[in-house]
Amino acid sequence: MYCIREDTIAAAHYRAIHFLNALPEMDITEDGETVKQYSEPISIHINYPQVSPQVVPGSLFGPKFQEEYIRKVLQITPLKHDGTDPVYTYGNRLRAYAL
Repeated sequence: MYCIREDTIAAAHYRAIHFLNALPEMDITEDGETVKQYSEPISIHINYPQVSPQVVPGSLFGPKFQEEYIRKVLQITPLKHDGTDPVYTYGNRLRAYAL
């Protein structure tokens, strides 16, 4: 497992991106996308998550994208279990693991 420990979210994000970009191999997903994937989990520990900066300076993702992404991650979609449920939602997936 690769471990990243930083004081801020932005610093940890920056280190994670540099780590993944340094990987030599590219994989093809089931959707045909070319991606870099690390074969082990990456553990990220943020000492002070409320401290700025929370976004990497120079990020290509603007405030509107960030707000929408946060909304999707925090949203829990109630499941009906009748065959009409979404296959994947960020909020449900992140909360699908027992503690």
